[in-house]
Amino acid sequence: RHRPPPQPGQVRHRRIGRVFLLCAAPTIKSVPVEAVVRQCGMSDVEEMISAFWEHYRLFSSTRRSERLLASEYSWAWDEMDELVRQQPRLAVEVLNRAARAAPDDWAALAYLGAGPIEDLLVWHGSEDVFDAVESAASTSERFSRALRCAWYDEHIPASVATRLRRFGDPF
Repeated sequence: RHRPPPQPGQVRHRRIGRVFLLCAAPTIKSVPVEAVVRQCGMSDVEEMISAFWEHYRLFSSTRRSERLLASEYSWAWDEMDELVRQQPRLAVEVLNRAARAAPDDWAALAYLGAGPIEDLLVWHGSEDVFDAVESAASTSERFSRALRCAWYDEHIPASVATRLRRFGDPF
């Protein structure tokens, strides 16, 4: 059953897999993660972030037995991907939280940058998303490191790429 889009000023949520996404009217420029906390409970998003990093840890392990276990957490990658596709502005907030929760190694931040952050920039060419990414990178060293691992220069306007590359050259 198809529901009509929300009216201006109206926010409602829906569940995609294990994570709630907010459906906001086009007039709402950003939906902060705090709105998810109030309406949906943050445990789902925090669980996804935790599982995302567990997937990374297992997937990148040198032990075969651990790499095989990574598939049990692949749902987190899928849901992060869905979040990036469906709710780009909210995804920036969640990716910033994921960067803060990342293991203390460059490879983990590269995994985040070359994956969901790169996809976000390539798939969503709006100033709103570019501004949110720039803001996150300017306030979070870990997010800016992850951003440096994303290859997006050929897919977004050159002026935006220049703005985002001020955080450092790509790795």
